[in-house]
Amino acid sequence: MDPHHASDIGSAEYLNLCHGCLYSMYDGNKVEPELAEGYDLSKDGCTYTFHLRDNIYYHDGTPITAYDFVYSWQRLADPETRSTAVYNLTECMSLKNAEEVIRGELPPELLGVSAPDRRTFVVELNQPCPYMLSLVSSSVLCPVNEEFVKRMGDKYCTSPETMLFSGPYVLDRYIPLDPQMHFTKNPNYLFADSISPSGITFRQISNPQQ
Repeated sequence: MDPHHASDIGSAEYLNLCHGCLYSMYDGNKVEPELAEGYDLSKDGCTYTFHLRDNIYYHDGTPITAYDFVYSWQRLADPETRSTAVYNLTECMSLKNAEEVIRGELPPELLGVSAPDRRTFVVELNQPCPYMLSLVSSSVLCPVNEEFVKRMGDKYCTSPETMLFSGPYVLDRYIPLDPQMHFTKNPNYLFADSISPSGITFRQISNPQQ
C-alpha cells in the first residue's frame, strides 16, 4: 500500500481511492483539479507551477502542503526507496535531474521539484510534456508527509494505522493475505460531500468460477 511501491494495476485501483493528487482523472481521459486549484506553465513549456488549495487535509486533520509533494517525489526518486515506479519521473515526464538522482549521482534534494511556500509546488522538466496533467493524477505522485513516514519507520504503510490518506476514502480494514479490503469515506477529504457510496469492500477471488 506504499504509493511508491505499488505500480501494478490492482494496487493502483486501491491507492486511487485513498490518495489525492494534484489533478484527478475521470471519464477515462479527462482531468480536473483535485488538491491543486490550478497551475501556471512557463513559456518554454518546461516549468509547471501548481497552486494548492488552502483547505486540504489528510484524514487525521494534518494539513497537506507543497512540501509533502516535494518530499514524495524526492522519496520516489531516491535509490534507497528502490521504487519500480521511477519511470514516471524519467520516461514519462523527463523531470530535471531525475536520471542522475535515481542513479545515485545527485542527492534527492537536487531533483527538479521545489516549494517556494506551503501552497506552491514547482516542477521543472527537461522538455515539454503534453500529458503532464494526466501524469500528476497518478497515486504514485501523491503527497507524502515526511514527518509521518519517519515516525512510522519500517512499519509505514503496513496497516491502516501506519498510513495517511489524502483521498476520498480511508482504508479501515487491511490484513496481509486476507482476501477482503474495506474502505470508508474520508470525512476530511475536500469533496467529501459529493463522494458516494460511504463504503467500498473489495474481495479478491482466486478462483474465477466462484
